[in-house]
Amino acid sequence: MSKRLVSFDDQATGTGLPAPVEATLNATYAPVEGVLDPAGRPLASLVAVRDLPRVVFDLDADDVAGANGSPVSVWPDRSGNGRYFFQATAAKRPTVNTVGRRTVRFGADSFMVRPDLGNGGLAEPAGYAQPNTYFMLVKFEPKSNASARILFSGSTPLNGRNNCYLDAVSQAGDFEAGENSWPNSGAPLDDGQWHVVTAVFGGTFAAWYVDGFLVTVRPSATGTTGVEPMKSTSLGAGTTGALPINGAEIAKFVMCNAVLPPEQILNVTKRIAADKGVTIAAPSTQGTPTYVADTDSGGQGIRYWLPQQVKPTGNTLVIWSHQSGGDQSITPSAFQYPLIHAAANEGWIVAASQMHDNNWGSAAALTDLTNLHTYINSRWGVSKVILVGASMGGLATALAIPNGAVPNIRGCIGIDAAFSLSNMFANSAYTAAIRTAYGIATDDSDYAAKTAGHDPILRPASDFGSVPWRFYVGDGDTTVPPANHGDAMSAKVLATAGESTVVRHAYAHLSGVAIQVSDVVAFIKRCIA
Repeated sequence: MSKRLVSFDDQATGTGLPAPVEATLNATYAPVEGVLDPAGRPLASLVAVRDLPRVVFDLDADDVAGANGSPVSVWPDRSGNGRYFFQATAAKRPTVNTVGRRTVRFGADSFMVRPDLGNGGLAEPAGYAQPNTYFMLVKFEPKSNASARILFSGSTPLNGRNNCYLDAVSQAGDFEAGENSWPNSGAPLDDGQWHVVTAVFGGTFAAWYVDGFLVTVRPSATGTTGVEPMKSTSLGAGTTGALPINGAEIAKFVMCNAVLPPEQILNVTKRIAADKGVTIAAPSTQGTPTYVADTDSGGQGIRYWLPQQVKPTGNTLVIWSHQSGGDQSITPSAFQYPLIHAAANEGWIVAASQMHDNNWGSAAALTDLTNLHTYINSRWGVSKVILVGASMGGLATALAIPNGAVPNIRGCIGIDAAFSLSNMFANSAYTAAIRTAYGIATDDSDYAAKTAGHDPILRPASDFGSVPWRFYVGDGDTTVPPANHGDAMSAKVLATAGESTVVRHAYAHLSGVAIQVSDVVAFIKRCIA
């Protein structure tokens, strides 16, 4: 059986990662039992020091001594670099767990440290300057406490170096590197399941992956991620005891003083999970989606992203309908970009239109959807369509079904989406924009006539047929309250839709956790199967 090594020289990633990337191994070895490297190690398993560039340390729970429940004073470094972590204070030590798989269990104030990491001592640089990439296999028990949790941190928690922690409510990732944290992103992780989380500090950007899915990218130019080097490091609660882990287990933690491209991150993620017997819902691939900007037949600006292998016919098209104040110009740092990234990597075309800006589901918006579909379909035949609407975009998404704006709709997704036009009109923040979109008189005397048929929540359920729906709503959303929108629309279509499910998060309107990428991808796959 042959072995394949893939070089990532000068690879562009489409997520802001710098290029060229130094020579790295993709390490996509055929997972054949008994195939070994010259050192006698299985090629199918991840050996960080062999398969990854510039490994700083590799902590694996299989190397931790002790019976179940015994305290852990030292966590050895299997990379051979000798950068083990320790805890001298007995009361602060985590414990060994041997139930299911061997792990290190952290409590509310337990942590381990490497205080001289990057402090310029023997064989240590004066800080590990970015880029740095971290992999961790971790499990948080459901709603284990009400405090935020640090996965790891350099120097002190909060405004320290290269901090990566999980928020109390969403358990989604935040990064810090000498600056303030940036918004939470990704699906909640406090689900009692194992996840491979990856943090990338790229110097000019930071990225967060969960189970191989990109969930957030942030440029350091915004001042939200910082460019501090990694130095003395705490794993767990932190040296100050702030932002503690509680009810968490860690099975693997690796640091590389390099940036890894998305395809290699996905490969490493899968191998870590396989080595530990963990099943994850990973993406199919991690390519380099790029966009094309153009204008449709109606003069509206459009942007679309193609998969690596677009088909001449039979494509799935995912159409994004934007929020109020949004447009088609979606950048990698935008909250919706991870969905675009994932969809293109699943082989689907993604497209967005300017849609007459603040359209509020008007006839012009529906025409824009038609024109966008026509544009894509005329170049690459489309056989299945998924509609995704965020906030204001929920109106056009829903109305496209009864109005026949787009053919072959196989599923609809609402992201903190509006479905009651009257409720949004009653919100003074949007009244004027809705008047403009529909040409409503200033005294609102013709509101009913001008908006007739354009309020999804007032239409009968039969108008929406059997199209499956997925609603992502925030219980902290006061802009588009779920009771008036997502929850109400889900209840309306439940009797006729092939699927009508509400997925909740605790945050405010269009927060980073609004799009739970892996769940969205799974839903789309069901719709187009």
